[in-house]
Amino acid sequence: MQDIGERITSEAVEQAHAINAAVDTRVELVNDRPADALLRAADEYDALAIVVGSAGRGPIAGTVLGSVTYQVVHRAKRPVVVVPSP
Repeated sequence: MQDIGERITSEAVEQAHAINAAVDTRVELVNDRPADALLRAADEYDALAIVVGSAGRGPIAGTVLGSVTYQVVHRAKRPVVVVPSP
């Protein structure tokens, strides 16, 4: 899992820098629930906002599966930007 996480995050950083080389990126691989990890990192880095994606599963699937986006939006103490999937 560690190797997969490192590969995926490395590719994401490369894509971000290809769009804008000045983008500040920080990568942390953590063993935590996604929403908890995002909220903790936002507090730790004093983020201006949290940006999360939306898979668009709908309200029922999100409730049954536990939506990270929903948890972040409702628990965050700072602005949250939700980016819909294409």
